[in-house]
Parts: sequence; structure tokens; C-alpha cells
Amino acid sequence: MALESAKLNRVILLVDDLEAAIERFSALLGVEFTVLEVPDLDARAAICDGGIELVASLRDGVLPAGARRGNGVLIGVGFRVDDIDGSKAEATRLGLRAVPEFEIGQAGATFRECVFEKESFGDIPIAIEQFEGDSFVRAILGGGDAPSGGEA
Repeated sequence: MALESAKLNRVILLVDDLEAAIERFSALLGVEFTVLEVPDLDARAAICDGGIELVASLRDGVLPAGARRGNGVLIGVGFRVDDIDGSKAEATRLGLRAVPEFEIGQAGATFRECVFEKESFGDIPIAIEQFEGDSFVRAILGGGDAPSGGEA
């Protein structure tokens, strides 16, 4: 049975340099982070109400408890925006570079996405996405019906 009321609350990213990551994400998303030390997990965490948490080790060369390299590594984060052109311009002003081959859709399309070079955020590709309606899946499918049963 699905957790029907569950909505994505946050994405947790392991970063090497917490201060640099805070600076980049704060500038891009306009959020304010609060930094917490979590000694039991050997971690420092930067949290915000913008759906993202940044985690770094308290000790150089030691991964925080629960952190793994390999299977399950986060490979990208997408943020929904109302104005992709304005958001892309602002991100470019902040020094991010878009990866042209990952720009999907034209002005007026149902779904548009722009991916930025992964080097900007600790090798994690960051995308901005604009779409109409409340269904990401319908937007990707060009306005058609969302697949049933969780199938894409």
C-alpha cells in the first residue's frame, strides 16, 4: 500500500564543502540554511524550508554515518520553477553553465527542462523544470494521461 499522503519533503545531498554548498544553493534558490552539528552521525547538516538538506562530515576523509558511495548515490535534483527563462538567466548570472544537450522543450511547450553542469554542485546535476498543471508525468508525456500502476 502506498503512503498516499506522502510528498517529497527534502532531498539530502552529501557534500565535501558545506560552506561552499550553502553559498551556491542559497544564491540559486534564495533560501536561508541553518547549520546543525550531529555528532552521533559524525555530520554537519545545513537545513532549510526549500526542500534540500546538505550534509558534510565533521572529520575530513570520514563519511557521515549512513553515507555510502556507490549504489543509491543521488544522480540529480530537479527544481520546479514558474519562469524557466528568467531562472536560467539568474543561474547563469550566478556562474552556472547550462548543458545545452539537456535543454528540453521550447517556449510554450508543456514541459521544459534545463540541466546545469554537475561540477557546479559537487558532481550532482541540478535541473530547473517548468511545466503546466500538477502532473510532472503528464507534462513529460506532452499532456497525455499519466501512466497507471506506477509504470512509465
